Amino acid sequence: MGASWRHIHVLIAYLHGETEMGTLKLLPDREHRPGGKKRAITTPTEQAQQVMQEAQRHAPRDCWGQLAYFFEHYRIPAAQGRSRSVSVATETKYMASIRLLINSLAEENIRIGDLGELTRKHLQIAMRKWEATCGASTLQTRYSCLARFYGWLGQELPFKSVKDTLQNPANGRRAYSAVVPKAWDRKGVDMDASAYRVGEDCIYTAMYLRLARGFGLRVQEAAALKPHESDRGAYLEILHGAKGGRGRSVPIATAHQRQLVEDAKALADPKTGLLRPRQLTIKQARTRFYHLMRKHGLTKSALGVTAHGLRHEYACAVYEEIAGVPAPVNQGRNPSREIEMAARKVVTSHLGHGRTSVTTAYTGSVVNIERHQMRHMTELLGQLQAPGGGLQAYMQALALSLGQEGDLRVHVIGPEADGHPPQGAPLLLSVGYSDLQGHFKQPAGVSLGEIIRTMAPIVQNQLGRVCFIQETQYLPPDTPTLEVLFQNRKQEVIANPTATPPAPAPATQAEMNG
Repeated sequence: MGASWRHIHVLIAYLHGETEMGTLKLLPDREHRPGGKKRAITTPTEQAQQVMQEAQRHAPRDCWGQLAYFFEHYRIPAAQGRSRSVSVATETKYMASIRLLINSLAEENIRIGDLGELTRKHLQIAMRKWEATCGASTLQTRYSCLARFYGWLGQELPFKSVKDTLQNPANGRRAYSAVVPKAWDRKGVDMDASAYRVGEDCIYTAMYLRLARGFGLRVQEAAALKPHESDRGAYLEILHGAKGGRGRSVPIATAHQRQLVEDAKALADPKTGLLRPRQLTIKQARTRFYHLMRKHGLTKSALGVTAHGLRHEYACAVYEEIAGVPAPVNQGRNPSREIEMAARKVVTSHLGHGRTSVTTAYTGSVVNIERHQMRHMTELLGQLQAPGGGLQAYMQALALSLGQEGDLRVHVIGPEADGHPPQGAPLLLSVGYSDLQGHFKQPAGVSLGEIIRTMAPIVQNQLGRVCFIQETQYLPPDTPTLEVLFQNRKQEVIANPTATPPAPAPATQAEMNG
């Protein structure tokens, strides 16, 4: 495989690790110095800088040619002092990030001929350009790749983190804590029934779904699994396909898990031992998996689920087993600090992560969830109570027309009243009219039914959401409620008689019929 192929690979977007790169040449251990003396190259950074200098000599004023030469002659070492090189997918991320940097600068009329022309200002320009369209995770990934790339260029960046390169540092803050459940069972999706339907097209894809829920396996890990080799009796050893090359052991603790392992062993190819057809690569098996997920509507857009959601389901089940309470994302409350940390360590080990803090992306955190719920309730009330909104004007008109005999109150009801995001569900409100003693009654002159029929389209138009409203007096006693408070402009209107409030809009015949 020559440099020309690499050059082409750089020019085509690199497709997120889906292209095989072959074996790359490694640098010699020593470099020649002027005067015939030799100096040992002791660090990967020194090796990279040497190759980069050679690349610039090899392809002067050709940044694409320099990139092709560099990645042909240098293997990026893994982080954390590991002896191995990074994976093909990781290497591709580096190349794609560098390519995006150069192309983004070109869009700003900044042409880069030689890689040595890149400066920290160029990095900042690109990061702020991406800031407008990319999430925190993408920004952090690109920054980490480019920061290391600048080190290969021999440049030391003054930035401590990605946040220092952004217009708004908050845009670089990645949320590691789940605030809404992603598990299939929490979405009302029957995984067993779904796997059965998928299995009619491909039994291996169905098995990947079962392994994801039963052992928390990633799709790639399931496609690379050799069940007979991985079955160690008390646990399932994940040897191949693990992210970052981190193998792990997952306990086989239940009869259901044991049966799942036996089913996987029966399905494995007798010649290769792999849990996929022998003619398919891991990449092809993954491609078929996601194709069938889309074919059967098992997508985030259709049902709100992803394959990764089954890993979430497994993680939350393990957490609940250890902690004795549901995971925070499932509305559980934290146990003692010791028990919580023990549960998180077990979840971390089972999922194959290196840091315990990452588990909150699956199980959630009580503090973060409560903060998220409070933020949602505040935003929702702000939308409903907007001074210039139609609902505010309508409530002011009603307050004048109904007089002082009673009190008309509006509440958000249901899960959203507790701060749980709607997930595409309609907004639920209740309206009630009570006398001064707090007893429910019908207002004089206009019925609650007429008020509800008039209010619903007002709210729907104001928030851009479907709105259902019912009478407060008929709510079950345990229904969560959140009162919506409106400004009272009675005195203001009385002091200014020319400011006539709008009268309640009469219900149309269509509204009265349904």
